[in-house]
Amino acid sequence: MIRSLVPALFGLLLAACAQQPAQVDEDWPQPQIVDLPPPPASPLYDMLVGEIAAQRGDYQTGLENYFAAAKAERDPRLAERATHFGLYSSDHALALEAARLWRELAPENRLVVRIIANLELRLGHVDAGVAELRAFLAGEPDLGEAFNQLTALLVRLPDKAVALEVAGRLAADHPTQAEAHFAHGAVARHAARLSLAESEMADAVRLRPDWIQARINLAQVQVALSHHDAALATLAAGVEAAPKNRDLRLAYARMLMSRDRVHEARAQFQAVAADNPGDPDIIYALALLSLETRQLDEAERYFLELEQSEGRADDARFFLGRLEAQRQRYPAALDWYRRVGGGEYHDEALIQIAAVLAKQGQLDVALAHVRGLRDTRPELRVRLLLVEGELLAGADRAAEAMGLYDAALAETPDSDDLLYARAMLAEDLDRLDLLEQDLRLLIQRDPNNASALNALGYTLADRTDRHDEALELIRRAFEIRPEDPAVIDSMGWVHYRLGDRTAALNYLRDAYARSPDPEIAAHLGEVLWVSGEQQQARAILDAALQAHPDNEVLRGTVERLRP
Repeated sequence: MIRSLVPALFGLLLAACAQQPAQVDEDWPQPQIVDLPPPPASPLYDMLVGEIAAQRGDYQTGLENYFAAAKAERDPRLAERATHFGLYSSDHALALEAARLWRELAPENRLVVRIIANLELRLGHVDAGVAELRAFLAGEPDLGEAFNQLTALLVRLPDKAVALEVAGRLAADHPTQAEAHFAHGAVARHAARLSLAESEMADAVRLRPDWIQARINLAQVQVALSHHDAALATLAAGVEAAPKNRDLRLAYARMLMSRDRVHEARAQFQAVAADNPGDPDIIYALALLSLETRQLDEAERYFLELEQSEGRADDARFFLGRLEAQRQRYPAALDWYRRVGGGEYHDEALIQIAAVLAKQGQLDVALAHVRGLRDTRPELRVRLLLVEGELLAGADRAAEAMGLYDAALAETPDSDDLLYARAMLAEDLDRLDLLEQDLRLLIQRDPNNASALNALGYTLADRTDRHDEALELIRRAFEIRPEDPAVIDSMGWVHYRLGDRTAALNYLRDAYARSPDPEIAAHLGEVLWVSGEQQQARAILDAALQAHPDNEVLRGTVERLRP
């Protein structure tokens, strides 16, 4: 047997090394080089050649030599090694032979049954593969765990159609087994058959209502199908049944956030936090939600708690800086930003230092800070150029900003970000020809650039009489980003300019419900006003003015409507 030969082999090698002479006599006859016959075939030789080949990545040779050794020695361990090498090789037929030998030599091993089924299916032997899997399931006391193992096997098959057929046939054999339907649904999802995946996942949840993984997967499939209300209902029912389950409630909270139901999401995060005190990820989510809903004192409390924790301290310092900037406490904001020593927001903190300096009236210091960063952080060059341009434009130095963008684009003409920034600045300078030139170049580079399509369409609708052309551009942006409040607002505004106030109000109300942006409020207020709904217009405009008293578009609209 091989195990008895290996120690002897190493003993001979060591003895040979020990018997080497210390030096060679010059008169000693030189050895003659002769052609020797190849060593006789032996299991040990096959095993050594196969192992060396496999270590070098030659799994085919590893398979062939280990299989030869396994047949000679009738050793299940060698057959197992040959089979595993075969799974990495392209010779699945020989790998199947090795696996069958392995099963013959170790009939009690359950793993080899799944491997044989896998190889049969990869060779296109669907009926044989299904038969093997049925045999595997028949011998398993825990059908649920067995189907979980088969799910992992089937989703890795290269032929998704074969995987889906097999999953369907096995699920049909076990109509009351939740895991069978889950496996079928998982394979259907992997094959992009989302309606089938939804149906099968729903059956899994129906059969096992307490199965959290199935419920979350069902909700994910429903979202992929844009069945958002159904997905929320799926998770809400799970939370009601298992209110202490952290993963389920977090999934529900995140889905509520994705639907802009921020206050409901916050309540779910608070419930998770109550059950998991001190969890930094939960505290972080609550802090961000509090900041978004302008509950600044509560946000500060959460961020201060995070600032003392491991892992999130720098993130907390960044948002504490942003919070103080919102309160117009600029020295405190600078202090927090300067304390951000790393993490996801380190670069943004460096940039926000410039923004805060500018708000303090220290524009030259802010510009020097940005230019210094440009020298030391060349990888941030474009972003810093954009920041410098924004600082100059915000200080009524738009001509300097334009010169900056022109020079930067001469050096980096392929930068879409610089091109878009110059287009937006061109509108402020009433250079609509340059705006259109730059935005059309962006659209030429990427016909699905929704931002460029929307910006050009909105400008044509607002600043020219080319309203039909504007509608076509905005419609293309809307097809790409149908849930973007800015694009929905543009759809409303172009319909207003075309004289369709009913359509305009539908779009603008939708946009305002999604985002109470001051410019969306100005558009909705204006269309309501001219449509005779002046009381509602006043309420919207007054609320927006109270929240955004310095917004020029909003102020101009109010002054025009209520001179």
